[in-house]
Amino acid sequence: MVSWDIDLAAARSVVNRTADEAASLADAARSLQEAAEGAQAAARSAVVGDALKAAYEEYAGLLIANARKRAETSCTSLHQALDAYQNADFDMAARAQANAAAAG
Repeated sequence: MVSWDIDLAAARSVVNRTADEAASLADAARSLQEAAEGAQAAARSAVVGDALKAAYEEYAGLLIANARKRAETSCTSLHQALDAYQNADFDMAARAQANAAAAG
């Protein structure tokens, strides 16, 4: 039989720190967008400026948004898995206690 021993507090702490880092991707996206807009404005060529803007909007911005969404979804799923693990422990403890009371 497989045995699990997860330190829930430590696991939740790691997941929470990861979620915080994922949230900071929004700041990185804003900074990159501002830089792309600044570069577009500074470009002496409309073609170059438009290419810089498109590089952010159609590539870099999407990558950052997808990374953030995937990280947030993963963190939510991990919290749900940890909740299920904790609830299963409570259920097993309750059954063991009921069996002990019935045998006693």
